[in-house]
Amino acid sequence: MTTVLFIHGTGVRETQYNKTYARIQKGFAEVCGDMAVARCCWGKIGAELLAGGKSFYFDQGKATDKGKATDKGGANVADGEESGPEVEKDLALWAQLFVDPLFEIRLREIEEPPSGAFGPLLSEQILALPGRVNVATEMVSAGLTGFFADAVVWLTASAEFGAVLGDVRSTDAITERMVARALVARTLATAADDGIERAGEQRDNLVDVIQAEFGLAPDHGLAEIFDPLARLAKNTAFRAVGPMLPQRRAAIKQLGDILLYQTHGVGIREFVRARIEEISGPVVLLAHSLGGVIAFDLLAARDRVDGLKHVELLVTVGSQVPLLYELDALTCGMKYQQGHPPDLPGTFPRWANVYDRRDLLAYGGAELFPNHCLDLPVNTKTPFPAAHGAYWDTGDFYRQLAGVLPGEEL
Repeated sequence: MTTVLFIHGTGVRETQYNKTYARIQKGFAEVCGDMAVARCCWGKIGAELLAGGKSFYFDQGKATDKGKATDKGGANVADGEESGPEVEKDLALWAQLFVDPLFEIRLREIEEPPSGAFGPLLSEQILALPGRVNVATEMVSAGLTGFFADAVVWLTASAEFGAVLGDVRSTDAITERMVARALVARTLATAADDGIERAGEQRDNLVDVIQAEFGLAPDHGLAEIFDPLARLAKNTAFRAVGPMLPQRRAAIKQLGDILLYQTHGVGIREFVRARIEEISGPVVLLAHSLGGVIAFDLLAARDRVDGLKHVELLVTVGSQVPLLYELDALTCGMKYQQGHPPDLPGTFPRWANVYDRRDLLAYGGAELFPNHCLDLPVNTKTPFPAAHGAYWDTGDFYRQLAGVLPGEEL
C-alpha cells in the first residue's frame, strides 16, 4: 500500500499539525479510500526562543484587564470593546488603512453623513488640497507630491466616497480627520510600492496638516474618544490585526524555522529522512512550503538519496523550491545554469507541484524543471496570506492528486 507522508511547513507545531493532518486524512479518504497518511512533524525540533523572548523584552508590558481598556484620557472604554492599549489600537488601524484606505469611510455608511446647505462640496475641498501652500510644502519635504495628487483623485472618484460623502458640504473634525487619514494611507501605501517609506511621526504630521486645511484646528484625534464609529473602527482593526507582541511571536516562529533550516538544516533533514526510511513500501511525500524545500533537498542531493529510493512521488504544495533554484539558494547545492537542465540525480522521483496563483509564497516549477515537474493549479478561492494554508480544505486539491498518485502517469 502506498503511504502519504505529510511534511509540514514553517512555524507549525504539534497542535496545529494535528489539525491539518486530520483534514488531510479526511480529504484523501474521500477520493482514495484506502490511502494511508503518515506523520512527519519536524516542528518539535524547530526554532524556539531559548531565553523565552528576552531579545524583545520591551514588548513585555502588562496587558490591561479584560473589559477595562482605557482611552487617551485614562477613562475606561465601554464594556464589550476590545481590550488593548490605545497606541496598539492606533497602529492596528493604520495597518488596516494601508491595506484598505477606505476602511473607515465604509463604516460611516451606517450613519447619516454631516451635510449643509452652503459651501463647496467636500470633494472639491479635497481636490484643492495639492494646491494649498502648507500641504504642498509638506508633501515636497516628504517626497510625496505625486503620490498625494494621485491619492486625492483616487479617493474622490471612489464609489465608497461618493456613497457616503459625495453630497457633503460642511464637515466636523471627526469626518475631516477620517478623510485626512484615508488620503495619507493611500499616499503612503502607493509610495511604499516605489520603495519610499515614512515613519509614524511624519505620517501623523501629514494628517494634521491636511485636516487643518478644511478650516478647523486639528484636534489630534481627541474628538474621536467621544465618537462611537471611530472607536468601532479602531477596535475592529485591532481585532483583525492584533497587538504587537503576539504578532512578533508569530513572526519569530515563522521566520525562526526558516533561519534555523538555512543555518542548521542537517538535523531537520535527518529527522525527515528517518521518518521516510521507517515506512515500507511506496511513499508519497506531501510537503508544504518549507517542508517542500526540505524534501527536495533530500531527494536532489546525490549524497543524500540512499534509503529514499522507495519515494515514488514528491508533491510540493505552496512551494518556494523553484524560486530558490532560480536564486541559487538551495541548500542541496544545486546550481542554476542558464540553458542547461537541472542536475537532478537519476533516482529523483516524479514531482507534482501544487500552487494557487493567489498564494504569493507558491512558485511554478514546470519551466525550470522540464520533464521533471508538473505544475497543478488549484483555486482555493481564498486571498493571501490565508491562501497559503487553504489547500487542505479544497476538494479539487485531492481530486487532482488522485490522478498523479503511484500507478498513474504525470
